[in-house]
Amino acid sequence: MTSNADETEYRVRVHKSLLPTLGQDGVYSAAVSYDVYTGDDKFKPDGFAYSNYMVTISGALYDKMNSASYITSSNDSDHIIYTNAKLQSQVLD
Repeated sequence: MTSNADETEYRVRVHKSLLPTLGQDGVYSAAVSYDVYTGDDKFKPDGFAYSNYMVTISGALYDKMNSASYITSSNDSDHIIYTNAKLQSQVLD
C-alpha cells in the first residue's frame, strides 16, 4: 500500500493458480470489494467529510511473480467515480 494526502494505492500480485477461471482458458476472475458511504444522512450526523472519489482497477500479466515489468499489451484499466462519497478502505487477508 502507498498513500499520500490525495490517494491510496493497493498493489496485489496473485499467482494464476490461486484465481478461479471463468470457463475459458486464460480468463481469470479476481474479486474486489469496498464500502462507499454517500448522502447527507450518512455524513452530517457523524461529521464525516465527503467529496468526489475515483476508484481505478488495473490488471496486468507478468512472466514471473517477482518480475519488475508486465508483459507488453497485457494490461487494462477501468474506473468508477463516486460523487458526495467517502471510501472506507481496508485490506482483508
